[in-house]
Amino acid sequence: MSKIRPVLETYCRNLYPSQFPEADMLAAIITKIRQGGPTHGLAPVVDGMDTINVYTRRYHHGEDPQPATEIINDTELQGL
Repeated sequence: MSKIRPVLETYCRNLYPSQFPEADMLAAIITKIRQGGPTHGLAPVVDGMDTINVYTRRYHHGEDPQPATEIINDTELQGL
């Protein structure tokens, strides 16, 4: 889980380097996409990005003391 966020952030920066500077984290990128409205190129996937942001927050911000040992819940991961 710890790798999804940086990959997604880098992907967005590579697609839109003038919109998302290196300092922008996933939440800031999502905010900018939403501010851009439905015509933004990433608008169709912004809800999914937000879901990833919420799901991975506990790993990224250290909210889980031992994320590497947490058992992956397949159902939760698949959103079922």
